[in-house]
Amino acid sequence: MQTASASSPAVLSMPPEPWQQGFDAGMRCPGEPCPFPVASVEAWAWSSGFIEGKSGRAWCDTRSPI
Repeated sequence: MQTASASSPAVLSMPPEPWQQGFDAGMRCPGEPCPFPVASVEAWAWSSGFIEGKSGRAWCDTRSPI
């Protein structure tokens, strides 16, 4: 994680592996818990991916068949 210096704005870097794990979990089922420690950068990334995955699953579940 990158942090800001006194002269620059805050910059956070999200690790891609936990994000992908969260995305995959969100696509599978809504009850899967985050495997990372609370308030960690990995938990933040996992939660972000989970939200995106859950959103994608909802879209897939509601689209009409072709």
